[in-house]
Amino acid sequence: MNWKTLFSTIEEKVDRRCSVTSNLKKNFGQDDESFYRAFVLFGMTIVTTSILTAFVVLISCVGKGYMEPTARDIFGLSAGAGAVCHAAALLLLIRGRLRAARSIVAWSSLLAVYLSIALTGGLQASVATPALVLPPTIFICLYGLRSGLVVAFALPIVFGLQAYLFDLIGVDPPNFESKVDPAFNRALVLVVTYVIVILALAVHGRMNALLRAERDAERRRLQNLANEDTLTGIANARHFNQRLEQACARVDRRGGRLAVLYLDFNEFKQINDKYGHATGDEALRHVAMRLRLALRREDTVARLGGDEFAILVEMVTDDQQIPRLAERVRQIVAEPVDIGGLRHMITASVGRALYPTDVADKRAIIEFADRDMYRAKLETRAKRNSAA
Repeated sequence: MNWKTLFSTIEEKVDRRCSVTSNLKKNFGQDDESFYRAFVLFGMTIVTTSILTAFVVLISCVGKGYMEPTARDIFGLSAGAGAVCHAAALLLLIRGRLRAARSIVAWSSLLAVYLSIALTGGLQASVATPALVLPPTIFICLYGLRSGLVVAFALPIVFGLQAYLFDLIGVDPPNFESKVDPAFNRALVLVVTYVIVILALAVHGRMNALLRAERDAERRRLQNLANEDTLTGIANARHFNQRLEQACARVDRRGGRLAVLYLDFNEFKQINDKYGHATGDEALRHVAMRLRLALRREDTVARLGGDEFAILVEMVTDDQQIPRLAERVRQIVAEPVDIGGLRHMITASVGRALYPTDVADKRAIIEFADRDMYRAKLETRAKRNSAA
């Protein structure tokens, strides 16, 4: 199992079982952007709370030999306060308070970075200077690119003004950096900054990909709804006309022929009148499924409306292909349909039109097939009357 598969598996399990994710979907699922921001914030708060808690434990256990007590206390309290703020933001987020949670995470991170740099010698001397990339990254993830750029430009200006004020009053900036081993502080800050930035960007990138995939799936679903007949699941009149226009264009470019079969069910009105529209709808679904399974993949069967169907046959190879197919369609429709313990019999009148043999105007193909279907229906009635 590769990493991508493992991540997807974990993601599916979290989506199914984790009430937190369910709450996020319930609170923010109606708006893609809100859900995206909430999920990014959710991942970020978990990561940062864990890292800040580990940071406090590390300073408490290891920092005694490398840091002065004052510096250790300041860093420990700052990290602990940050962990508490992010945990509170996580709880607010789960309860649907996106704005409050986002504000706590963004501004507490900004304040923490500012104090870390300001209390350890300022921008030029501080070992925490690499953490300057954290606030812009967080603001980009939570508020967007514009907010991140504003923070990225504003922070150096603030530190510059601070340094100017200290020079103006002749006071050195406060510096609680460890005098025992400054390299320890620098390594600690670099590692924490690197981990948080990488994980924040990973969450941001992953959610971007998930959001795009979700939007693509929704777009495909809407497109299918626009192209499918809601009752039978086969193509609707709109999609059939599009396919017919495309097929005619191919015939015009490459030569060859295509055909349209137009179907109308003879006894369908009697089924509706005697057994109700629900039975009639079920009969249409049965017939539509049979036709779809019987045709080639490149052919298109559509419900144009009511009990009228049409079939687009591309790549007609010989003169007998379409008459044989029309007869086969009549036989398929004539097979009994069992609904609710009753057997219903349906027959179909089939008209056909060959393009460009029968009709040269592509806009008149369906009309020609419709007239041919009506002629076939009259012939069927005449045969029945003469037989009677």
